[in-house]
Amino acid sequence: MDNIKIIIIEDEAIIAQDLALTLTKEGYIVSAIAMSYKKAIEALNNNPFDIALVDINLNAEKTGIELGRIIHNQYNKPFIYLTSYSDKETMRSVLPTHPSGYLIKPIKKNDLRNALEIAVYNYLKYHSNLVENRDTKNHFYIKNGKTFVKILKSDIHYVKAFDNYAFLYQKNNKILVTETLKSIESKLSEFNFKRVHRSYLVNINQIEGIEDKSIRIGDQLIPVSRQNQSWFFSSLNVL
Repeated sequence: MDNIKIIIIEDEAIIAQDLALTLTKEGYIVSAIAMSYKKAIEALNNNPFDIALVDINLNAEKTGIELGRIIHNQYNKPFIYLTSYSDKETMRSVLPTHPSGYLIKPIKKNDLRNALEIAVYNYLKYHSNLVENRDTKNHFYIKNGKTFVKILKSDIHYVKAFDNYAFLYQKNNKILVTETLKSIESKLSEFNFKRVHRSYLVNINQIEGIEDKSIRIGDQLIPVSRQNQSWFFSSLNVL
């Protein structure tokens, strides 16, 4: 789960730090830790995040359930509740806020990992951050937080699939796109992008060299699958 940013909202310092350590080891980025309702609001407003872990009981007038409602309604981001309670009343109170998961303390590492992967997968499956301009097709807009960043298609070197989403690689940048490689291919096919492998889509104009059965773009060697080798290499302008 490369580059996934998480906000931890938990009023027990030991639990919060333990969660942060576990998430960092799993490859996630902890963008903020908040230990109260007020600090949680500040963290949500001031830190980029893809998913939040929210303790239901914050020992305050307002609970984590209120935060869950805010995350869903204002940020449209997935979140997972953390709680020591598994009674029916608690479950009934959290369901209307549309959580992506519900973990009972003490939280096991495998349960946390699985819950996060499912939450992120389901979110990315139904929410695309890639927007095309209707008037011109030579660029995308990629949603990053509350802003949209313009990306010229010609500046994309290659695209790499990762589960049901993909990474766009530019010269010095990598951008997560919440669409499948097949979907992105349909948007780039007329701009000299070719599918050379089930996991790679390359910009022909960015190819710098050919090495054995791979192509080189910058420092990256990209494999060409056996079924694509014949047509791909024959299509190149080789002297």
